[in-house]
Amino acid sequence: MEAVAQKETAPQHGGISGDRLVIHPHLLKPRLKSSTTTADFQSQLRQYANGKQGRNAAQEYAAALGAARQAFLVKADTPGTSDIEAALDQKAEEYIALLLGIINALPKPHPKGSKDSSAVGAPGDTEGDGAASAEGATLESKDKAAPAAAENSKAAISAAPVPPVVGDSKLRRGAVAFTWKDVMLSSPLGESTAHDAIFELASVLEAVALWKMARAATLCADSRFGVGGDSISKAYKLLRAAAGLFEFVRDHCATFLINAIASPDCNVQSAQAYALLCIAEAQSLTVLRAIQKGNAPSLIASLAVDAAAAFDSAAGIARGVAAAKSDSKFALYADYQAAVHRAYGRSFAGLEQLKAQQAGAALRHLGDAKELLVVAQAASKAYDRADPVTSAVEHEYADLDLKDAIEKPYARAKRDNDSVYFQHVPAADALPVIEPRRLVTSTPYALPAPAMLVTEALLDAFVEVPAEKADKLGGALEPSTAAAGKPGAEEKPADGKAEDKPAAKGGAWWQWLLVIIAMPLLVIVSLVGAVVWIMLLPLKCFCCPIGCAAQLLWSIVEWLLKAPLRGMLWASGKPWQPQKESKPDKADKNKDKNQHKAAKDKIPPV
Repeated sequence: MEAVAQKETAPQHGGISGDRLVIHPHLLKPRLKSSTTTADFQSQLRQYANGKQGRNAAQEYAAALGAARQAFLVKADTPGTSDIEAALDQKAEEYIALLLGIINALPKPHPKGSKDSSAVGAPGDTEGDGAASAEGATLESKDKAAPAAAENSKAAISAAPVPPVVGDSKLRRGAVAFTWKDVMLSSPLGESTAHDAIFELASVLEAVALWKMARAATLCADSRFGVGGDSISKAYKLLRAAAGLFEFVRDHCATFLINAIASPDCNVQSAQAYALLCIAEAQSLTVLRAIQKGNAPSLIASLAVDAAAAFDSAAGIARGVAAAKSDSKFALYADYQAAVHRAYGRSFAGLEQLKAQQAGAALRHLGDAKELLVVAQAASKAYDRADPVTSAVEHEYADLDLKDAIEKPYARAKRDNDSVYFQHVPAADALPVIEPRRLVTSTPYALPAPAMLVTEALLDAFVEVPAEKADKLGGALEPSTAAAGKPGAEEKPADGKAEDKPAAKGGAWWQWLLVIIAMPLLVIVSLVGAVVWIMLLPLKCFCCPIGCAAQLLWSIVEWLLKAPLRGMLWASGKPWQPQKESKPDKADKNKDKNQHKAAKDKIPPV
């Protein structure tokens, strides 16, 4: 057993077996996603059965679907162990294979070379850079496909990748109601119910991903003796698999639910935030391993800066979700880890400068790292106080490692500079920017093949859910409607003609310059207009026979009075000329006449 454990690949690509290396990580342990309501497939699908033969097929399919869902939920609520992990992947695969029958209209065969569907997104890792190996596999597949495409273009077109989630099944919207707890970002916790099978698919995948995150956090539970290489390798793989699941939900599921289902879990922002967090946590394991291995300080600084940027992005996206609070546990954890890894980055950048005998620059980096250490300590306290409350003991040794990684090098750099180098400490903006570097990629997830029951005969056994009922029950909007509901979409009048209104545009710089130069003249003109207005006031009031000439003079005076104001309106690009009242069209006059006549004669208008 020991020999097998030593062959486990380490999280750091290309690293040696690291059972003798010990680190002190700290990972977020999320709540598990569960469904407290049992989906009644039997009664809800029976009403859409097509005749007696269809009723029998619907009953068999609904029974299998209900049993598979219940078996999956039992495993998803069980605390994590290696045996439960394999069983959870199997049950999720079996349920999703059946669920595809009410998501896609026809079974979609997997293209050659796709990921084996025997596990839910956790293939074995190989040594070397994950990004480089993925890129090499892609290039290799392209090289193999090029001759075939040159020989037969029709075969190349037919082999084009098909979206895994099409959502064109007649039973997708409105047939079955699904209810899931919202545990990712919502505060307080709630439930979401939707009559959409894609919502169910997204919830199942997120439940598996959250289970993997919780399992990784359990494996990396900090203690006085630290965490060994075997547990770190398993946690690393689990985080990459979870990131792939969240990315699948983001790219292939959440887009169907935009503006249709108000679920704080099944949306693009939540899936993206959790995918980034999983990538950042896997990168943080790589950083800690690199520190223990004694890798180059410049490499460690680049890895830590990239992890901090990923944590920052995850926190920012999470705060943009409407149902999430700005001080949620997720966001505060990401803030805490971002400060930690930013401090690691500056500390090891200082060690790199000290290695190059640049003690002044090293002191600047390490001094900034000490300030970031204070920020990280304050962020950790805010994270611990957030609901649900956690203890500082869980990350005590991780915080001690960070403190030692900053204070000891700072004392050394200060001693060397005061006694040997006597270099000036430069400003922070004078230092070169630390270039980020990422060695972690997500493990892509692929849907399993449809189950044996999902055939064309099964789909013919059902009738389509009425569109009115599907829309009423909150199914996904059509693409055109969803696009119209997006922010920034322009609405056109019902007759298809744009309104005859001038578009408001900002004024050019030369217009403002011209108005500023001419402003004294405009003020003088306005004063002259005021004097003339006072002089013409008796003429307007008492001389009615010459009213037309007085009105003309009055309009000229009004222009003179408002000259400065109209000059500024012209410079800002807004309408500055007085708008004339629009006269009703001839068609409108005829319409009014018809309506008046209809009201009078009590006959319908023509």
